[in-house]
Amino acid sequence: MFSDPIGLRAASNKQRFLLQTYLRDTGEIMTEIDVPFFFEGRHWGNLRMGFDAALLLGK
Repeated sequence: MFSDPIGLRAASNKQRFLLQTYLRDTGEIMTEIDVPFFFEGRHWGNLRMGFDAALLLGK
């Protein structure tokens, strides 16, 4: 389990999706989309997919 603010926000997300952009410790700008999983009405976790933010800008 992640304990950083970005990870905690992703883990607790229950909306349809959460889009986060942040600066990693490597200096890279990361964008991620976090999508929750529900089973029988219970929140089981989230899928986190990260990608290069430049892809959103078409660069």
